[in-house]
Amino acid sequence: MSVIPYAFMGLMVLTGSLNTIFLSLQFSQYSLNLPYRHAWFQSQNMFLGELYCLIFYYIVKFNETNETDVITDEKKENEEENPPSIFLLAIPAACDLIASTLLAFALLNMATSVYQMLRGGLVLVTATLSVIFLNKNQYRHHILGLLIVFLSIFLIGFAGVIYKKETDVRSTNIGGICMMLLSLLFTGVQFIVEELLLNKYTINPLKVVGLEGMWGSIFYTVILIVLQQIHCDNFFGKVDVCSLNNYNEWRVEDTLFSLRQMINNKALFALVVAATFSIAFYNFFGVSVTKHASSAQRAVVDNLRTIVIWIFFLIVPSTIKEQFIWLQLIGFIGLVLGTLIYNEVLEIPYCNLNKYTKNNMIKEEEELKNTENGNYGAIEIE
Repeated sequence: MSVIPYAFMGLMVLTGSLNTIFLSLQFSQYSLNLPYRHAWFQSQNMFLGELYCLIFYYIVKFNETNETDVITDEKKENEEENPPSIFLLAIPAACDLIASTLLAFALLNMATSVYQMLRGGLVLVTATLSVIFLNKNQYRHHILGLLIVFLSIFLIGFAGVIYKKETDVRSTNIGGICMMLLSLLFTGVQFIVEELLLNKYTINPLKVVGLEGMWGSIFYTVILIVLQQIHCDNFFGKVDVCSLNNYNEWRVEDTLFSLRQMINNKALFALVVAATFSIAFYNFFGVSVTKHASSAQRAVVDNLRTIVIWIFFLIVPSTIKEQFIWLQLIGFIGLVLGTLIYNEVLEIPYCNLNKYTKNNMIKEEEELKNTENGNYGAIEIE
């Protein structure tokens, strides 16, 4: 694998970490004497961020059109020689819509430690779906890497559960857990559909993310208008699902009130804007990883942002302050180890664990060719 996919992986981890941090900090903000609790509106903002990529894509394309260089023109013609229908990209957008909404509610209804623990299941979901729908082979070193990653994420979350009395975290309920598990399934389907489209068609990752953002924004504009009209004052689970406005009304979502809270709180406004930009870059780098590597590798590497988020909340004072736990440190070391093994950066030369790595398979092919060429030469001399 060239250095380009690894660069995309690193940037994906960085921007994804920033996005989770910005979202978490939004939930800790108060404005107009009420906490900011607008998971539906947050999801809309995520699609708005993805839509930035489409704007940037057309800016780049416009600049290329004005170039007089023949080489540039040839590259432009070959860039999208077989683009998919924009309606096909509504499928991953719908999956992303459902997954991001469920994820926002899950983060609101569970402890950060449990959230991270269950989030690790994405690697197993995506790897399983890639075998079923993409006919991807998961060799023994892949399976070992997946198990190490999953167990490490589980250990990180488990340590948080053990020490939950010493850590300031949100309470966890069964609804939050169910929403998290469903979000993993839809995210896995999104990754697989994106890889199918990228394998079948030629399309710029910026345009992929931008069109998904366009569809998601269209869907959510309709959804938010409807949710604005739904009251849930008598709903027993309103605290976990609905939001309260300054008129003491509980609505499934009050977009107008969320905007007023943002305008009233400059820090909150900055966090919302920062989250839209971070999700734009995160999705672009994520789709680029899928294009140059695979959806399964994308899911595995994505877990590395857990480390960045953990370190951030250890160092930076906030209402979501984390405490240092040795078990979590061990889990983070295992997380890095499993990721390196899965992506074949680290090869284990025992128990044939490196037998089906790309480097070893190329080496075996070269040795076989050399042997065949040598035998052929000997026969020709005779």
